[in-house]
Amino acid sequence: MVNSSFAPDGAPAGQPSEAGAKPSVGGIYRIVHSRKGEFIAEVLGWEQDSTGEVMLRVRIPTGPDSGQQRLANVHIRDAEGKKTTPEFSEKLLLKSLIESMERV
Repeated sequence: MVNSSFAPDGAPAGQPSEAGAKPSVGGIYRIVHSRKGEFIAEVLGWEQDSTGEVMLRVRIPTGPDSGQQRLANVHIRDAEGKKTTPEFSEKLLLKSLIESMERV
């Protein structure tokens, strides 16, 4: 369930977060993640699971020319049988593992 009322530090919607203003849904951000490294992604919304963990849903360009193929969820074969990555991959990121976010 998407819930855009959580900022990266758990502040209510419209309140500043530790890293600045609340990321806007649909905005493109440079995200530094403690495990995945640095990448560019579109923010799709904030979610909260049944245990209360806050997560950020993002859409990451992972196509052949994106430079971010390492973040693809799967590899696919094109019409010629060559292995490639999908144009985009969606991921859920734990709030606690996001080191910084900067709008680009």
